[in-house]
Formats: sequence, C-alpha cells, structure tokens
Amino acid sequence: MRNKKMGSAAPQKQQTLEDQYECYTVDRMPQDVKTRSNGAVTCENDITKVVKTMMEGEVLNTTKWCKNRNNTLSGCALLVDSDIFLDHDKLEMMEKLTNGEVAVKAIGDDLWLVSIFWIEQ
Repeated sequence: MRNKKMGSAAPQKQQTLEDQYECYTVDRMPQDVKTRSNGAVTCENDITKVVKTMMEGEVLNTTKWCKNRNNTLSGCALLVDSDIFLDHDKLEMMEKLTNGEVAVKAIGDDLWLVSIFWIEQ
C-alpha cells in the first residue's frame, strides 16, 4: 500500500491588499498639512476657528489627527454641536479656508462629525 499525501482541508491563507488610504491616528498635526494646505492651516487652532465660524457651533473635543500608511493622506476630525444645517456654500467656504476636502456627517441631534483631509498632489 502506498502512502498518499493528503491535502489540508483548511483554506490557504488569504492575502489581503493593504488599503492605501487606511489611516492611523497621530498625536499632533502632521507637518505635511502645512504644505498640502498651501499655508492655510498652520496649527490646530486654524481648523477649530474655521469649523466654529462656519458651523456657528461649539467644538466638543480636541482635533483628532490621522495619516495613512504610505504618507499620501493626512486628515483630522472634530465633533461639533451646532443647530444649523450646513448649506453647500458654507461647505465650499470651509474647503477654501482649509484648502482641503471637507465631509460633514450628522451623528445625532445637533451633533456633527466634521472630517477634513489633504491628499498629496
């Protein structure tokens, strides 16, 4: 009788591609934000002022910063308490003032998550 080699019933380990935009948090504003925003954002307070003014509300937390693995994207997120509905003009103005891409998401009654990011050009 011959010894027959049996294959494993377990699936082979799948290889997953890394998402180039998958981000990790960093403690402070990445230095490349200054250059990618063409000097529009030089410190964390610049972001807070723009968001506070445009949304006419209160920023509830400190700005949370992130970068992606291959250093092509930097961004931040803020939680804002505001009872206004952000119209398209104000959203565009926020993008102009920060020279970044802005996304706003409602997450509760008068509670908004504002994300701003800068991509390497």
